[in-house]
Amino acid sequence: MKLHFTFLLAVAALALVGWTIINYVAADYAHGKLDELTSYPLMAYVADSTAAQALSGALVIHPAVDSIRIQSGMDASLEVIESHSLNIMHDLLAKFNLPDIVHIHLKSDYQVIGQRDSLLALIGEYVHANDIESHPALWQKIIGELHQIKRYSIYLNGFIAVLLLMLVTFMRLNYENLLVRLRPYRKRTVVDEMREKRTHIRHIVLMLFIPPALSPLLYYILLYLNKISVFLDWWIFGLQLIVFIIASIIVMISEKTYEQAELLRTDEPAHAPYADPDGWDNTASGSDETHP
Repeated sequence: MKLHFTFLLAVAALALVGWTIINYVAADYAHGKLDELTSYPLMAYVADSTAAQALSGALVIHPAVDSIRIQSGMDASLEVIESHSLNIMHDLLAKFNLPDIVHIHLKSDYQVIGQRDSLLALIGEYVHANDIESHPALWQKIIGELHQIKRYSIYLNGFIAVLLLMLVTFMRLNYENLLVRLRPYRKRTVVDEMREKRTHIRHIVLMLFIPPALSPLLYYILLYLNKISVFLDWWIFGLQLIVFIIASIIVMISEKTYEQAELLRTDEPAHAPYADPDGWDNTASGSDETHP
């Protein structure tokens, strides 16, 4: 039976590891979308270098900003000319008063989504709103996709939680029922009963803590070794623990109900008196009548 219970532990642990992998894949995909979103820097077109330096100094302390690069208007124009192979002379560009471009690279973090409005407001204090390239269509598209991924992730985790709760509960009840069926075929002493109770408590503790602890332990080991880089929300592991707590409670309630039923069955009298509907007492083995 130890091998049987070890098999149950292994199945439960593998199920939780698989659950964590599913969440990691979803989180990795969402993080890729976030990287795509922040790969496009915000750009502010500033009339002169002094204003560009002032804007850069104000933005460097903003929590959403990862890095800032100031590019002169001439350098930006030459870069465009070279990339598109345009036939435009340098002397011609020198006749124009080209604005400097402040490239604002954002951190690849979900908090940046909520900090974007305050960042645009800060930029707007130094340049006109029409001189800011903020990629609004791209932000709206990817943020919508991120919200959709989050919503689907919640639905999926709820479905897996219910499915795993049913699986773990069924396995534990099936295991305990197997022990009950084997009990009449064994000679049991008081010491055996005490040992069985200790084993039962140990099984509850092991099933309650080992599988839910193994999944986050493996995850954080891989995270520490830099094998993975995406952080999972803490509530995922909390939900896994809650599933096993509920399963353990259901199993314990089921066992208590069975034990009470057994006690009631034991307390019933072995032979109940039979009452004759006609008023005759048929409990006697013989009759008072005499036969010739």
